[in-house]
Amino acid sequence: MKSKEDLVEFIDSFKNYSDISWDLYFYSTNFKDKNPYTLIKERWKNSTYIQSYSKSLLECVLKYQFSDVTEVEEYKGTNPKVSCDFLSNQNELVKENLCNLMDSVRNYSDIKPKKKYKGYIILGHKNSEAGETLALVKMANPIVKLDRAGKKTATFKETEEGSLDIFEEDYCKLYYNTDFLICPDGIYTFNLKFEKFFHLSSTMKVYRDRVIEKVVSKKIFKDSDEAAKNLKSTDPRKFLSIGEERIARLTDVNQRKIICKEFEIGIDEQGNIILEGSKDTKKFLDWLCYKTFEEADTGNKIHANQAKVLD
Repeated sequence: MKSKEDLVEFIDSFKNYSDISWDLYFYSTNFKDKNPYTLIKERWKNSTYIQSYSKSLLECVLKYQFSDVTEVEEYKGTNPKVSCDFLSNQNELVKENLCNLMDSVRNYSDIKPKKKYKGYIILGHKNSEAGETLALVKMANPIVKLDRAGKKTATFKETEEGSLDIFEEDYCKLYYNTDFLICPDGIYTFNLKFEKFFHLSSTMKVYRDRVIEKVVSKKIFKDSDEAAKNLKSTDPRKFLSIGEERIARLTDVNQRKIICKEFEIGIDEQGNIILEGSKDTKKFLDWLCYKTFEEADTGNKIHANQAKVLD
């Protein structure tokens, strides 16, 4: 993971590097397919257009999107406006579909899809020995259709003769911002839109179930089946911030008794945790995810939506 300063320097190198190939891909998705991404590589009447746009795009990303970012943080399912989240290209939440996307880049299509585009990708490739790449992904349909039916305005164009004529042609609109970046080491995102791009609603559930299986295997519950059922009824996003250290602490029966007593989590005399409903399950998960802790000075129990270790 790059620091903010290193990431800015990496992006800036693409803005100032003299020999870079830039390409524009429109994309559509269908997550029922084995490879959900269909990419169409667009051609330019004049190659300087894409070069000029890409440089201006990078300038705007650096000037405006990084202006409020204080640091780069590991993705945990929430994104404060002052942070830029990072996911490694080996992160199991995105690894498979990131490979699918790269495969679609290599095997792009020339056939225009019947359904509308979901967005576009600007891909830069340094023509050097290292061959570094940078992709900027915008999740907005670049094609604007001027269908007059149901619109509040009428659109006209001025002809060469100086008269007005109906303008009904589709046109392409590219923005001067991006939703997320794909760098050689992984994904850097400014918001949570990438979750839809990589279909995280599905991979989060798989991840949640794997974590639950791991926790249940520790033999710490009075009723493992009931505990697993209650845990699976919760938001998969919560499991992204579960700490390995806290799972390990639960394997010690004395630690379990202390933790459950402090945070009012159900436990029997043998030290088996009792999760009988949503209230107990929430308390248990909040502790696992570092959402609850005891204040050292007062002994008060504190709940936080986000937890962060301070240097």
